[in-house]
Amino acid sequence: GSIVCSSLHRRVVWIPNENLLFSVDTYSTLYAWDIETVVQTQKCAMRPFFPHEAYLPDGKPHKPPRSKDLVMDIIFIKDKGLLATCGLDRAVHLWGIENLAHRGSMVGHRLGVRALAYASSVLVSAGFEYDAIAWDVTSREKLMTLRGDRHAICAGAMMSVSMAAV
Repeated sequence: GSIVCSSLHRRVVWIPNENLLFSVDTYSTLYAWDIETVVQTQKCAMRPFFPHEAYLPDGKPHKPPRSKDLVMDIIFIKDKGLLATCGLDRAVHLWGIENLAHRGSMVGHRLGVRALAYASSVLVSAGFEYDAIAWDVTSREKLMTLRGDRHAICAGAMMSVSMAAV
């Protein structure tokens, strides 16, 4: 089988234990693909921050407008069962993998957010303003801001290190 899309998908994340592929298209729409059956299983507009099943007070379905901001990165946070996305809206957003419901935002960058990295409950977001911010994913609190780069940070990586007596 194959996956057929009507729009260009900029970023993808594979979750092997769940057999799910998540992607973000150029319209900032988040998709979940069930690889077992090779069908699109869920779809959720990324902004404003409501699940796609949300209803307005009058009972009509909520249809969020498309975002004009690009999503720059998407990562899987395995130990929390979350996806994290970032983009030109200056925020990091967390999404549940079971239903793509928005689980929270972390705002602190002055410009757009370009890249994400994660390890041991700490998420680092790298912004266009040359700063990286470390976040506690559980509390959604800013831990620290790393300053000093002269150029925008294009990518990041973190390693989880465990100390063991030998």
